[in-house]
Amino acid sequence: MIKNKIDPEWPEADALKELLHENTSLDKVFEQICIPVLLTYDSKVVQNSKAADQEYKNNIRDEVFNAYSNMREKLETQYKAHFAETFPFIVHVILIPLKEKKKLVEALDARLKALQI
Repeated sequence: MIKNKIDPEWPEADALKELLHENTSLDKVFEQICIPVLLTYDSKVVQNSKAADQEYKNNIRDEVFNAYSNMREKLETQYKAHFAETFPFIVHVILIPLKEKKKLVEALDARLKALQI
């Protein structure tokens, strides 16, 4: 998408084009990669709470911490199984607890379909 926007007069143009080539290995492009992951989930704490009181805050903190810990454990297992130590990456996890995830998915789907028209 950006190859045709690279000014050929720029001294680094050829080097950048080489990095963007489809056959260039990612370990030549990046020393490290950061991957943002946004996860929504049905939260029992959100479903069962009536107010954002201290009990809710404590419960939601514990729930999110447990969800994060479980995901981190799975990612570390997968990382060791599939990636060499020479290509490190960082995963930024954003957890969004919802009362009912299905409603969000339906709303996003409706908006995407409306944009396709």
